[in-house]
Amino acid sequence: MPQHMPISILLCEDDESALQTLQRVVARLRPDSTIYSATNGKSGLECFERHLPDILITDIRMPVMDGIEMARRMKEVKPELKTIVITASSEKSAEDFRAKSPVEIDHFCWKPLAFNRLASAINDCVIRIATERGNG
Repeated sequence: MPQHMPISILLCEDDESALQTLQRVVARLRPDSTIYSATNGKSGLECFERHLPDILITDIRMPVMDGIEMARRMKEVKPELKTIVITASSEKSAEDFRAKSPVEIDHFCWKPLAFNRLASAINDCVIRIATERGNG
């Protein structure tokens, strides 16, 4: 596994406390990564346009622009962007949502957030990025 491959991750979460927790967890999981953060879809899109991160981890429901619309716009610019959605939806409705989503979602993580599931989702995305870059 490309454990030390440098990647960049954009975190979008409107709950400040949840965002801080997410930042700490992701920094521990991927200490070699650059982490950006935003508190709504509009600022997330602006951050994305400046930095073009490799992975997006986003809540669905946020003010100004929801996470799905934000991810859709990002993937128009960078189709290879990996997307991890954090949601309070049940697994069944999340799978239904994935089927109807206008954007490809690589992984869902449900609230309350299980950090081992988030770690697994990030690792899967990193492996896929490495393979696409010819490093895996």
